[in-house]
Parts: sequence; structure tokens; C-alpha cells
Amino acid sequence: MQGRYVLADDPDAGPDFLVTSKIRRCNGCSTCITSSPGRCSQYDALSPEIPRILSSDVLVIDSAVDGDMVRMPMRKAVERLSNIFLAWTDAGWNVPQDIGKTSLREIVVSCAGEGSEEFEHYMKEMLLKGPVKRISFEYKRKIKN
Repeated sequence: MQGRYVLADDPDAGPDFLVTSKIRRCNGCSTCITSSPGRCSQYDALSPEIPRILSSDVLVIDSAVDGDMVRMPMRKAVERLSNIFLAWTDAGWNVPQDIGKTSLREIVVSCAGEGSEEFEHYMKEMLLKGPVKRISFEYKRKIKN
């Protein structure tokens, strides 16, 4: 068991990694699915964390609900991870990666604020794919003013 990896954009959450740096949006190159499965071609603050995320058993996404989505830059990180997870599927023309190449099987979305059916549907659509077999939601903290 590799443990939990906390990806957070709130410094008070006590995460392993704060998504407070500039995170780039996915550019749609498909490198993470085809030629370099599981690795993003872009380099930013999220890039060196991706192998740690994939080697954890549980990814905790710690953010706040902003409308029907997590706030920026977490939104960009979720988008990039969503595409990376496609390397473990038969998306497009790729050969799915061996599930044994990652430990990640579960995501816990731990959010400040109130979730909605639309928010949970969107997060499941983005993240419940490839190696991820379970996603759960916790709404336990108030949003800071």
C-alpha cells in the first residue's frame, strides 16, 4: 500500500502538495495517452507530482466548490489527470496500459462548500476512468471568506 496523496489548493489543508503554482491547461496533444502513456508532455508544478499521484492508492482532491466545479487551478489539474487516466483505457487508438503500472484506484473529493448533483456528475465523468475504480465525496469544511 502506497498511501494517500493530497492534492490541495488550500494551504490550511496540510497537503503533500499545494496547487498554488501556475498549472497549465491540457493542450490536447494526446501524448499522455499514446506515445508517453501516463505522462503529460507539459512541464509545470503539477508535472513532478503526477508519478507520486499514480503511485498512491488514494488521491484526495482538497478544494472548494466554485459553482459546479472545483476552483482554479485545481480545475486544470483535474482536467490533466482526466486525460492521463485515459492511458489505462482503449481511448482512441492507444493500447491500454497494464493496470499494474499504477496503484491508484480511489479518489476522495474533499470539498469546502456544498456539492450538487451536477458537481458530482462532472467530477465522476472527469476522474472515474482508467485505473480509478471508486470516487467518493466529502463536504466538511466551510468556505473561507
